[in-house]
Amino acid sequence: MKLHIQLAPEILFEIAGFPVTNVLLWMVFITIALVIVSLLIVRNLKFVPGLWQNIFEVLFEGGWDFIRTTVGSEKKTSRLFPLVFTLFIFILVCNLFVFIPGQAALFLEHGESRIPVFRAVMSDYGLIFMMTMVTVITAQIVAIIASGPFGYIGRFFNFKGVKEFFVLLFKGKFTFGAL
Repeated sequence: MKLHIQLAPEILFEIAGFPVTNVLLWMVFITIALVIVSLLIVRNLKFVPGLWQNIFEVLFEGGWDFIRTTVGSEKKTSRLFPLVFTLFIFILVCNLFVFIPGQAALFLEHGESRIPVFRAVMSDYGLIFMMTMVTVITAQIVAIIASGPFGYIGRFFNFKGVKEFFVLLFKGKFTFGAL
């Protein structure tokens, strides 16, 4: 048996000219499973939580506290939390689904080669790159909205020092050299 290693995901079939890869197929399956589980959890919320609601609440509150301590304010947390928590759950579940027994045994015959039907979602570098870009750009937009454009730029440049320099210069109190 030959060892088959390929960086890019393999195309399984096409739908109206759109290539469906083994990573995309697995990702769609995981996404549908996550949506169904989320709907079941939300639909069956109780005042006294059961096991699954308790697990979800611990994850939710832990994620909220972690993001709040990282970004420093409730306003930024409320804007960033949906994206960060969704990415966390998605990546966690995608990495756990790799351990389902038997998925590596499913192949499609394509000429002389065998293409695996399922492949680890996080093995697609294009997906990782896009998730990173969306997260970085969203974090910057949230920071601009929360701090205002001048407050955001003020984090990178010391405008207060420049203002104090000119105030001292025009009042004649500025001296060159050591303070």
